[in-house]
Amino acid sequence: MITKKLFYVFGMRHSGLHAISEWILRSIDGNCSLFNSQRHDLDYLYLVLDNAAYTDLFFPFKNKGIHSCQDRDAVVILYEDQLPAKIDYEHIERVVGMADVTKPILLLRDPYNMAASRIKAGRNSELDTWIHHAQAFLDTTNIVCINFNKWFTDVSYRCDISQQLDIAPNKHISSISPHGRGSSFDGRKYQGRAQDMDLLNRWKHIYHTHPDIFENKTVKNLSSQIFSFIPKK
Repeated sequence: MITKKLFYVFGMRHSGLHAISEWILRSIDGNCSLFNSQRHDLDYLYLVLDNAAYTDLFFPFKNKGIHSCQDRDAVVILYEDQLPAKIDYEHIERVVGMADVTKPILLLRDPYNMAASRIKAGRNSELDTWIHHAQAFLDTTNIVCINFNKWFTDVSYRCDISQQLDIAPNKHISSISPHGRGSSFDGRKYQGRAQDMDLLNRWKHIYHTHPDIFENKTVKNLSSQIFSFIPKK
């Protein structure tokens, strides 16, 4: 059996990568695998999820050890803090199996809430990287771009994205991925009701402590253009 659907999900940490991946995989019947990858060359893949049972697996292994993925109905590969580059699709499909449907995805969350979540988790805000992602979000034409803020709040937008990804409509986002650490602020406290998390107001926690984030003119312009959002307090 060949891999029927292959998804490449690019985005910054704390932008909802695992939430989007969870949502995609729960929309697909059959055997699925989810990988974390830190490199475009796929020398190492980190198997996070194997099969629809959500078995808790997490380990690195070399390309030659991934042949078991070739009978999957869907494979999702995450690229954290990286932009879509010139991907060698033929090489990847030799690794994980030929795909009927290949979908590159670029996920973007607004810079202020993303930065707040990163800082809460002990990371840098990485605004320069976010700017590159935002510019690619505006300029790209051959990638499915997902506005995380809108995906989180708008049921009809989620249905539209489902159509673009050729997956079954999935209006619900109540689950929190069992992989990773959950929310930087809430952990997995909201499991089963993830839609109740205050994800669009995290920025308030850093408004006074990190004024440089809110004063960056390039960030302001891009956030306004993509999200129609500039925080005011």
